[in-house]
Amino acid sequence: MNDIDGHTGEKDLHPIARDTSDFADLRRSGFIYVDKTSYFHRLISGHGPKCVFLSRPQRFGKSLMISTFEEIFKGRRDLFDGLAISKTDWQWRKYTVLKFRFNGVSTLTPERFDADFAAEVSRSLATAGVAYDPSLSPGQNFGLAIETLGAGAMDADADTATNDSQGRGVVILIDEYDAPVAHALADIDKAEAIRERLSEFYIQMKDRTGFIRFAIITGVSKFSKLSVFSALSNIVDISMDDPAYATILGYTDEELTANFEPHLREHARVMGMPYDDYRAEMKRWYNGFRFSKFDGTTLYNPVSVSETLALKNPAFGPKWTTTGRASMLMNYLKREDILERDYERVEGVDESEFDVADLRSLKPIGMLFQAGYLTVKDYDSDTESYTLGVPDEEVRRDLAKMVVGHAVEQLA
Repeated sequence: MNDIDGHTGEKDLHPIARDTSDFADLRRSGFIYVDKTSYFHRLISGHGPKCVFLSRPQRFGKSLMISTFEEIFKGRRDLFDGLAISKTDWQWRKYTVLKFRFNGVSTLTPERFDADFAAEVSRSLATAGVAYDPSLSPGQNFGLAIETLGAGAMDADADTATNDSQGRGVVILIDEYDAPVAHALADIDKAEAIRERLSEFYIQMKDRTGFIRFAIITGVSKFSKLSVFSALSNIVDISMDDPAYATILGYTDEELTANFEPHLREHARVMGMPYDDYRAEMKRWYNGFRFSKFDGTTLYNPVSVSETLALKNPAFGPKWTTTGRASMLMNYLKREDILERDYERVEGVDESEFDVADLRSLKPIGMLFQAGYLTVKDYDSDTESYTLGVPDEEVRRDLAKMVVGHAVEQLA
């Protein structure tokens, strides 16, 4: 209940998770969850593609999304009470899930990558109940696992008399698929060697799509020469082209109000600002990301929101940018210069500038865009060109520091 000044005491506020990518932990702990399950249901209910790729900047909710898909496909309906998907016809069958996360794989040397990558694949297969054969490559193990688990799930699905809850086919969830290549961009020869090793892994999905119920691959950038894109003709990139998924991650103004208004009002009180002025300032600091040519909706970075509202310091400040700059961008800057230009409004950007097919000719504008330091401001369908700009005040300040710091390093 609000007091006479119109604010709610901290003890009455629903808790905010400052940093979690575990959906089950978030729900069981009673933290605020901004419901994105209507988007997820659309993807997996037969209305969307079987194999999906989604790129977003780091710390934008990709890992939480992957964790949410995992719980959906494991049939854990209790975790979704009250959420959008619980109000649909989703059957809550239990599927066999293969989940991979490659951010922690070392790229110190190609040999160290091989060892860490094999260990990560072995761990993931063991979680799904498949033994890793060290005489085979990680890719070969992955391919056999798809066949074994997918065929087994289909056999169980056919025997509905004994197992009517088993889902048909294997579910593949790959988070940060591009991280090893991104970590190695300071040394292009090494990055290309790692890319080749990854390609042998991803190509295993080719010709095995009949065993796959659903696959989603996430990352910061689309390294289009990785075989996952060249081999999987049915993989659909929903990163920018489909406005239906423009707001699948990040928070809209409406979502911010619906989920966080008591926290927003309490923080406005701490800041000593009228609520409308506070909301305008928060939007200037943290809202401005856009992920569609045609949908102009702008989004708040979820990390910036959770950190700001959990701490409720009496001033706005950097939150997302203090969690660490994208390794892809920082490793690129070790070998390339940043263009000296006004990044507030970059007009006439062709889509080819986003291309990261050739690791030896990456473009600064594309790298800044992929890392979240530039975003879509407008799209001209006549010229098929973008206008890009800095998303918000938080990113603006960090970009300025990065440009200055890089210039100092270049002069040293």
